[in-house]
Amino acid sequence: MFITRVWILLLCYPLVFFPTNAASTELLSDLMLFLKVPVKLALFVCWDEDKSFKFLRKMLQASQVHFVQLKSVAVENIAILDTPEPHQHLAVIDISCPGSDKFLAEAQYRIYNKIRWVLWNENGYEKKTNGGDEQEDVIFRSVAGLPVTGLSEVYYFSVERGETVIKDVYRRSVMMNLNSSVVGVWRNGIIEDKRWTQSVVMRRRNLQMLPIKTSLVYTTNYTLSHFGDFENNEVDSIPRTAYLLLDTLFTYYLNATMEKRFVTTWGYPDHTTGVWNGMSGDLIYRHSEAAGSMMLITQNRLLKIDYLKMPIPLRIKFIFKAPNLSETSNIFQMPFDFSVWMCTLALVAITATVFAVVHGVLMLRRKNSIRNRYLEMLNAAYDIIPVATQQGSLLEPKSSAQKIMIFVSLAGLMFIEVSFSAKIISLIQAPSERINSLRDLVESRLELGTDGQPYNRFYFSKATDPVGIKLYKRITNQNADTLNAYDTEQGVRKLQTVTNPELFAYHGFTSTLYQQISRTFNDVEKCYLRELTFFDSGIGYFSVQQNFTLREHFHIGLMKMLEAGVATRLVRRMLNEKPGCTKGVMFRPLDLVDTRFAMEIAAFGILGAVCLLLAEIVLSKYTLWKTPVQNYTE
Repeated sequence: MFITRVWILLLCYPLVFFPTNAASTELLSDLMLFLKVPVKLALFVCWDEDKSFKFLRKMLQASQVHFVQLKSVAVENIAILDTPEPHQHLAVIDISCPGSDKFLAEAQYRIYNKIRWVLWNENGYEKKTNGGDEQEDVIFRSVAGLPVTGLSEVYYFSVERGETVIKDVYRRSVMMNLNSSVVGVWRNGIIEDKRWTQSVVMRRRNLQMLPIKTSLVYTTNYTLSHFGDFENNEVDSIPRTAYLLLDTLFTYYLNATMEKRFVTTWGYPDHTTGVWNGMSGDLIYRHSEAAGSMMLITQNRLLKIDYLKMPIPLRIKFIFKAPNLSETSNIFQMPFDFSVWMCTLALVAITATVFAVVHGVLMLRRKNSIRNRYLEMLNAAYDIIPVATQQGSLLEPKSSAQKIMIFVSLAGLMFIEVSFSAKIISLIQAPSERINSLRDLVESRLELGTDGQPYNRFYFSKATDPVGIKLYKRITNQNADTLNAYDTEQGVRKLQTVTNPELFAYHGFTSTLYQQISRTFNDVEKCYLRELTFFDSGIGYFSVQQNFTLREHFHIGLMKMLEAGVATRLVRRMLNEKPGCTKGVMFRPLDLVDTRFAMEIAAFGILGAVCLLLAEIVLSKYTLWKTPVQNYTE
């Protein structure tokens, strides 16, 4: 027989009543093979050296054993079970050894956390002749005060009708009586499997209406009477979805009873005392065993509670209607590409030059002075400005060449202006796509608001990056040091109002917001909606108290619901997705912001003209003042 490499750590003490005959060794070896996992064997006994070596010689023949440790039942030896692979451990303890009861009591969560245990009595499988108690009664008394619950794998052996029977002992909860079930029957070195499935959780999933304390979150009184229905699913959609999932799990999979405990918040630590409140506080301080709503994973929660692998979308985002393009960009610059602008300016410059040359040739025929000729040519070149702006020509054409030049210039630049005007009209109605990050949102002039839920202040106030800090300052009412909170109806109304002087971004559950938006927004308006995420994680998970004995029951049940599509159906029915839209244009009247660039040009032009006028007046006054003084001197 192939023998794997065995490491033996031997620490022996005298006083032992463990049966180390060949039958007991073969039974233990067959049990390890029966469990079908790589086993690290740890024996906590009180043997003498002779019996220890005899047992080890027998165990060396077991090919499935990779690691053997022989220890006394001293409490300090419990630490050897704390390895990264507890599911590979098989711990055998002689309950007749002195100190074994204390050893088991100190084992605590190791009794039900993946480690397999075998309880052995000094008299093997026979009845005690002096007390009349059977082996099973002795085992039950030894674990009466231990948390051997539905996840525990605690095995023992008894003789029934002349056969060696392998049993396990467990209870549905720490407050209930112990039960036992037959795992297998050992005959001629072979264990006949009596289990209907190898999974311990599947075999014990029927909790027989066991009450499980569960904390449920609600934010409005309406939810208290509507947890189990689909009416007005925009109200507390996340807590109600979680309740429906857990209710399905309790009713159809675990056969358990939900003992409800209502709280108004998901739970956060107090910044001064560190005391947790809400649903997290219930789990941490053992007021509840399971959380009835999904929670985000945070570092401080990970140290206090256990999460289950059941991802549910917790879409908490900023929703805003994209501002008009004129709010974020200069729409008068956008109609043409940079190269088109350069070509247009070059065309205007060339046309002005041709105007000047043609007018200069005309002046040569009239034999005007050189000074007057240059001034006339400059005036002709300046004439391109009213022509380019479709205001007509300031010069009266005297020749056919001038008439042709003015006509061609007006016609050609007219087509460019028509294209420019058409593009401007579409850009005025177009939404902006410049706000694509939280930094863009912070630097915009959008007003920020929230739905008033407790998580807003906690997460916004905990921001450490510059953008998050500035975002918290903007979303907070500085006078009252409170968040700018609006209920769903008010927030959606502010999102929709196009005449609102301040644009608005609303932070909350997208499912709730989209339900209200679907009722109030038209199909075109829905296309203008944008989303930005503040929280790093948009996924919520169910959670239970640390070292919860039924944790695997919950986990496997939730995974089966997910695989069967039950969870997906409930989520899609309760949580609303972003509504569809019809692409189109919302025509609206022009605002001052739409014509900002044109007004700026006009303002600078008027200001420049006024400055030139003042300069000319000052220059003329100065000239008039200085000229008489020069004449008087002469």
